[in-house]
Amino acid sequence: MKVNAEKFLDNLDQYKFEKTVFFISGNEEGLINKVKNIILCKHKSNTYSERKILNLKTNNKNYLKELTHTQSLFYKSNILQIKNPNDSLIESLEKINYDNNTIIIEGENIKNNSKIKKYFDFHKKFYSIVCYKLTKEFKKKLIDKLFDQHNCKLSKDAYWFFLENSSDDYQILENEVIKISNYGEVNASVEDISKLSGTAGSSQFEDLFFQCIVGSNQSIIKKSEIMIRSSADAYSFLQIVKKFLKILISSSERKNKNNIADLAKHYLPKYLFRQKNSFELAVSRADLMKIRIINNLLQKAELYIRKNDSRFLVIIQRFLLNFSKTIK
Repeated sequence: MKVNAEKFLDNLDQYKFEKTVFFISGNEEGLINKVKNIILCKHKSNTYSERKILNLKTNNKNYLKELTHTQSLFYKSNILQIKNPNDSLIESLEKINYDNNTIIIEGENIKNNSKIKKYFDFHKKFYSIVCYKLTKEFKKKLIDKLFDQHNCKLSKDAYWFFLENSSDDYQILENEVIKISNYGEVNASVEDISKLSGTAGSSQFEDLFFQCIVGSNQSIIKKSEIMIRSSADAYSFLQIVKKFLKILISSSERKNKNNIADLAKHYLPKYLFRQKNSFELAVSRADLMKIRIINNLLQKAELYIRKNDSRFLVIIQRFLLNFSKTIK
């Protein structure tokens, strides 16, 4: 039976963990490892279980039958991990007695149309647990749970900044929360979180973007000299601009049906609530024609930096001034 990994993690008490088979697949390695480790942990408390590993790249599938029928004098049941499965495994699985066996099959990057994937998706007793990038809803729930477990307190804007900018990979996200909790700062700020999570430049680049909306040419040049110190910074800033252009496209398309305040509430990332007035001004001024012009300017800036990255600051400043002129 097919089960989404997020649903599985939310409802562990609903699943049987012994004398069955778990097929874990998908492209999210961190989530696959989390699901696998939870299943293994369910058996760690049982001192009468023996763990065995079978790699089908190096072992013949017939060895599976030998392992599942081998019982130690000291253990009553087997926990068998199978790596690198293929379609030929199905025949062997159908011949196994599961009375003393729990099997975990690691099917990372197995194709959805493969025979073995379909076999587990539609099996009435075995579990097919699929692991993909975390949804925004589950990610928020997970972050809340992890922060609570680690007694970690953030300011409101730092919380939303972390939610928007943290990884969608389960293991990386969990590690980031642990790093923040070890920081020990009560009500950590956006600046604290950006430094700890390696996104120190992004909040500054966002400030520079909004400066183009409301600031003078002089202030834009001054801020860019402080914030853009390398060609890498220039590229990172342009990525931030691309993100906001996508937001402006979506909000501009809905201006005729919604008021500006509602659009800001819906589209502006919550951690940027201090930029609410600047964002509303950008939405009121923007239209698809202006956004198209700005996007063309951005593409030219990227091209010029690739051709001559030593002039990154001059190129970025020219882009900033043209961007500001267009949006105003």
